[in-house]
Amino acid sequence: MVRRLRSLCDSPFERPRPTPTHHQALQTGQFAWEFQRAQTSPTDWIVALVVIALAFVGMAFYWALPVLRGAQTVGQCILGIQVVPSNTAPLSVKRVWLRGFGQPFAPVLWLVKLVSGKYWPDVAANTKVVRVLTHSSAAA
Repeated sequence: MVRRLRSLCDSPFERPRPTPTHHQALQTGQFAWEFQRAQTSPTDWIVALVVIALAFVGMAFYWALPVLRGAQTVGQCILGIQVVPSNTAPLSVKRVWLRGFGQPFAPVLWLVKLVSGKYWPDVAANTKVVRVLTHSSAAA
């Protein structure tokens, strides 16, 4: 049934694209839509690491771009806070990106802040978090 549905979705004029299942068929000599393996292959690890790296880049975008644009993330808007430069010097793009890459580790970094009193991503990016009454759109 699944094969019939997939064949209906494929255009008859479309050239078949190689997929991981085609690659697996070349290795095993049999084609199937799914393969059950007891072991992982090196390409599985490569794909997993690329996906994880892209997820971290996406999270860095989420936290860095609003800071660079002077806007708020959705969560910051809900909580009524905003990340702003801590002094009159312009923000460094590299430092703000470093702050963005550090944000996924915020729970651990907040524990460090409880001990040291400093949130190191804000120190590294030369930023601070302030309470705001107005909301600025991230798309502005």
